[in-house]
Amino acid sequence: MTAAARASAGHHSALSEVAPPFDLAPATSDDPLKFRDRPVVAVLRDADGAVLDAARNTNGTHRLRHAEVNLVQRWQARGHSTFPAGARVDVSLQCCRMCAALLVQMAPHGVEVRYGRPETGPMGHSTELQRLGWEAPL
Repeated sequence: MTAAARASAGHHSALSEVAPPFDLAPATSDDPLKFRDRPVVAVLRDADGAVLDAARNTNGTHRLRHAEVNLVQRWQARGHSTFPAGARVDVSLQCCRMCAALLVQMAPHGVEVRYGRPETGPMGHSTELQRLGWEAPL
């Protein structure tokens, strides 16, 4: 099995407990913006690995609605200003610079971020999470 296949299989198994409400299949619609919805999921876990919240990418509705942004907004809507100490975020695609900075801001005590697939575009490099050493593949 190739490293890419192992990473892909790992990201699906690690995120499988939230797959039913957060289907990883791409959106299908007559609206061309819906096709911008990349199949990305972000899951917030506590120090013991229990799922606290999860969100999926909806940037077909707005280009900044990445899974991580939606996760933070859901968490804040529930009355939290930061992630709990010891929290971990699992994402199916490595964070872009915007999302990496947002996750760092939400974690004054640090946060472990694990990703399923590497982001190969230019915005997936030189992120704040990488600089701090807070992210790793699943």
